[in-house]
This record gives sequence, C-alpha cells and structure tokens, in this order.
Amino acid sequence: MELSLKNMQGVSVRTQSGQALGRVSDVKLDGDSGRLTHIAVRTRGLLPGFGGDLLVAWSQIVTMSRTEVIVADAAVPRGATSIAKAIPQ
Repeated sequence: MELSLKNMQGVSVRTQSGQALGRVSDVKLDGDSGRLTHIAVRTRGLLPGFGGDLLVAWSQIVTMSRTEVIVADAAVPRGATSIAKAIPQ
C-alpha cells in the first residue's frame, strides 16, 4: 500500500492498548536515504495551547493505514498519558 503525506496528515494515532494520542501532523525523512524515520503526532494538552508534537520512531509503528496509525505502547513517554486522556476519541 502506498501512502502520501497528504493522505496521512490528520490520521488518528493510538497505542496498541487503545490510548488515543492525537493525529499525524508530519513525517520525518532521512535526508540521505529518503526513508521515513519518525511521525510527528499532534497532541492536545489539558488547557488550550498546551499541546505539541510527539515524535514516534518508525520502529515503534505497529500498523499504518489511511485511517489509523497504531504504535507500540512503549513509544509513549509516561508523561504523555495525561495529554492523551484529554484528546476526544
């Protein structure tokens, strides 16, 4: 399956255990090889304006489709739990 950045922006991201993380905001590529290295996940904080991007390494992506990205539970830092809980599912 071929995916483009245009198709991936805004796709929902969650962990294997079902924790909502946010939505894909960008992808990071290695300049030399052209391979995808990370996805940037736009999170929302508990208060407006206190979100940010969580970088998830390619090796932590379990599955990726046009509708959802699932990442390994270990890809999420412990401090991100409260941020993810604030994101409507």
